[in-house]
Amino acid sequence: MMEIFELNILKSFIIILVIILYWKFVYYKYHKKDITPITLLSCALVSSIIGLYELLIDKQIKFQQISIIYFAILFWLVFHTIFILIGIKRHGLNKDIDITLTFIYNKFGKIFVIFTMIGSFILPFFMVFGTYFLLGREHIILWAMIFLAWIASGLKLFFKKVIK
Repeated sequence: MMEIFELNILKSFIIILVIILYWKFVYYKYHKKDITPITLLSCALVSSIIGLYELLIDKQIKFQQISIIYFAILFWLVFHTIFILIGIKRHGLNKDIDITLTFIYNKFGKIFVIFTMIGSFILPFFMVFGTYFLLGREHIILWAMIFLAWIASGLKLFFKKVIK
Protein backbone atom coordinates (compact mmCIF):
# COMPACT_ATOMS: atom_id res chain seq x y z
CA MET A 1 0.00 0.00 0.00
CA MET A 2 1.25 3.45 -0.87
CA GLU A 3 1.17 5.79 2.10
CA ILE A 4 2.09 9.37 2.85
CA PHE A 5 2.08 10.51 6.48
CA GLU A 6 0.63 7.10 7.38
CA LEU A 7 -2.42 7.80 5.17
CA ASN A 8 -3.45 5.48 2.36
CA ILE A 9 -3.08 7.44 -0.88
CA LEU A 10 -5.88 5.66 -2.78
CA LYS A 11 -8.35 5.96 0.08
CA SER A 12 -7.43 9.63 0.53
CA PHE A 13 -7.85 10.29 -3.19
CA ILE A 14 -11.30 8.65 -3.18
CA ILE A 15 -12.40 10.75 -0.19
CA ILE A 16 -11.23 13.94 -1.91
CA LEU A 17 -12.94 12.93 -5.16
CA VAL A 18 -16.26 12.16 -3.44
CA ILE A 19 -16.21 15.48 -1.56
CA ILE A 20 -15.37 17.45 -4.72
CA LEU A 21 -18.15 15.67 -6.65
CA TYR A 22 -20.61 16.42 -3.84
CA TRP A 23 -19.60 20.08 -3.83
CA LYS A 24 -19.86 20.31 -7.61
CA PHE A 25 -23.06 18.39 -8.27
CA VAL A 26 -25.07 18.82 -5.06
CA TYR A 27 -23.86 21.53 -2.70
CA TYR A 28 -23.20 24.39 -5.12
CA LYS A 29 -25.77 23.38 -7.71
CA TYR A 30 -28.61 23.08 -5.18
CA HIS A 31 -27.19 25.30 -2.44
CA LYS A 32 -30.42 27.17 -1.77
CA LYS A 33 -32.68 24.14 -2.13
CA ASP A 34 -33.74 21.73 0.60
CA ILE A 35 -31.54 18.90 -0.70
CA THR A 36 -28.40 20.57 0.67
CA PRO A 37 -29.41 20.70 4.35
CA ILE A 38 -31.12 17.32 4.06
CA THR A 39 -27.92 15.64 2.82
CA LEU A 40 -25.75 17.48 5.35
CA LEU A 41 -28.05 16.64 8.27
CA SER A 42 -28.36 13.03 7.10
CA CYS A 43 -24.58 12.60 6.96
CA ALA A 44 -24.24 14.24 10.38
CA LEU A 45 -26.87 11.99 11.94
CA VAL A 46 -25.56 8.77 10.37
CA SER A 47 -21.96 9.48 11.38
CA SER A 48 -23.16 10.47 14.88
CA ILE A 49 -25.09 7.22 15.30
CA ILE A 50 -22.07 5.23 14.14
CA GLY A 51 -19.86 7.26 16.47
CA LEU A 52 -22.21 6.67 19.39
CA TYR A 53 -22.10 2.93 18.64
CA GLU A 54 -18.31 3.02 18.48
CA LEU A 55 -18.00 5.02 21.68
CA LEU A 56 -20.47 3.02 23.77
CA ILE A 57 -20.36 -0.52 22.34
CA ASP A 58 -17.34 -1.23 20.12
CA LYS A 59 -14.88 0.97 22.07
CA GLN A 60 -11.98 0.50 19.64
CA ILE A 61 -11.28 4.19 19.13
CA LYS A 62 -9.76 6.32 21.89
CA PHE A 63 -10.42 10.01 22.35
CA GLN A 64 -6.73 10.76 21.77
CA GLN A 65 -7.11 9.51 18.18
CA ILE A 66 -9.77 12.08 17.36
CA SER A 67 -9.04 14.90 19.81
CA ILE A 68 -7.21 17.25 17.40
CA ILE A 69 -10.02 17.11 14.83
CA TYR A 70 -12.71 17.42 17.51
CA PHE A 71 -11.14 20.48 19.15
CA ALA A 72 -10.57 22.09 15.74
CA ILE A 73 -14.28 21.62 14.99
CA LEU A 74 -15.29 23.14 18.33
CA PHE A 75 -12.94 26.08 17.80
CA TRP A 76 -14.41 26.68 14.35
CA LEU A 77 -18.00 26.30 15.58
CA VAL A 78 -17.56 28.98 18.22
CA PHE A 79 -16.42 31.56 15.66
CA HIS A 80 -18.87 30.39 13.00
CA THR A 81 -21.79 30.61 15.45
CA ILE A 82 -20.79 34.15 16.38
CA PHE A 83 -20.76 35.14 12.68
CA ILE A 84 -24.10 33.42 12.09
CA LEU A 85 -25.70 35.20 15.05
CA ILE A 86 -24.34 38.57 13.89
CA GLY A 87 -25.62 37.85 10.37
CA ILE A 88 -29.06 36.85 11.70
CA LYS A 89 -29.23 39.96 13.89
CA ARG A 90 -28.36 42.25 10.99
CA HIS A 91 -30.17 40.54 8.11
CA GLY A 92 -32.58 38.03 9.64
CA LEU A 93 -32.46 34.28 9.20
CA ASN A 94 -32.42 33.49 5.50
CA LYS A 95 -30.70 31.16 3.05
CA ASP A 96 -27.91 33.67 2.47
CA ILE A 97 -27.00 33.56 6.16
CA ASP A 98 -27.38 29.82 6.86
CA ILE A 99 -29.13 27.35 4.58
CA THR A 100 -29.48 24.61 7.20
CA LEU A 101 -30.90 26.80 9.96
CA THR A 102 -33.27 28.42 7.48
CA PHE A 103 -34.46 24.98 6.34
CA ILE A 104 -35.00 23.87 9.94
CA TYR A 105 -36.80 27.11 10.81
CA ASN A 106 -39.12 26.84 7.79
CA LYS A 107 -39.91 23.14 8.35
CA PHE A 108 -39.91 22.78 12.14
CA GLY A 109 -39.95 26.24 13.76
CA LYS A 110 -37.76 28.41 15.92
CA ILE A 111 -37.42 25.95 18.83
CA PHE A 112 -35.73 23.40 16.56
CA VAL A 113 -33.28 26.07 15.38
CA ILE A 114 -32.21 26.50 19.00
CA PHE A 115 -31.89 22.71 19.45
CA THR A 116 -29.90 22.51 16.22
CA MET A 117 -27.49 25.20 17.37
CA ILE A 118 -26.99 23.39 20.68
CA GLY A 119 -26.66 20.06 18.87
CA SER A 120 -24.03 21.52 16.57
CA PHE A 121 -21.70 21.58 19.58
CA ILE A 122 -22.61 18.06 20.77
CA LEU A 123 -22.96 15.98 17.59
CA PRO A 124 -19.45 16.62 16.23
CA PHE A 125 -18.04 14.59 19.11
CA PHE A 126 -19.90 11.54 17.86
CA MET A 127 -19.45 12.46 14.21
CA VAL A 128 -15.66 12.42 14.53
CA PHE A 129 -15.79 9.00 16.21
CA GLY A 130 -18.09 7.81 13.40
CA THR A 131 -15.90 9.10 10.59
CA TYR A 132 -12.80 7.59 12.20
CA PHE A 133 -14.65 4.28 12.52
CA LEU A 134 -15.69 4.40 8.84
CA LEU A 135 -12.53 5.82 7.27
CA GLY A 136 -9.71 5.17 9.70
CA ARG A 137 -6.90 7.69 9.90
CA GLU A 138 -7.98 9.04 6.51
CA HIS A 139 -10.90 10.75 8.24
CA ILE A 140 -8.39 13.60 8.54
CA ILE A 141 -8.72 14.11 4.77
CA LEU A 142 -12.53 14.26 5.03
CA TRP A 143 -12.40 16.81 7.84
CA ALA A 144 -9.75 18.86 6.05
CA MET A 145 -12.07 19.10 3.05
CA ILE A 146 -14.98 20.04 5.31
CA PHE A 147 -12.85 22.72 6.98
CA LEU A 148 -11.99 24.17 3.58
CA ALA A 149 -15.69 24.39 2.75
CA TRP A 150 -16.49 25.93 6.13
CA ILE A 151 -13.73 28.48 5.79
CA ALA A 152 -14.83 29.42 2.26
CA SER A 153 -18.49 29.83 3.24
CA GLY A 154 -17.54 31.57 6.48
CA LEU A 155 -15.43 34.12 4.62
CA LYS A 156 -18.20 34.60 2.08
CA LEU A 157 -20.74 35.19 4.86
CA PHE A 158 -18.41 37.47 6.74
CA PHE A 159 -17.53 39.70 3.78
CA LYS A 160 -20.95 39.73 2.11
CA LYS A 161 -23.33 39.79 5.04
CA VAL A 162 -21.74 40.29 8.45
CA ILE A 163 -19.57 43.36 7.84
CA LYS A 164 -22.06 45.12 5.53
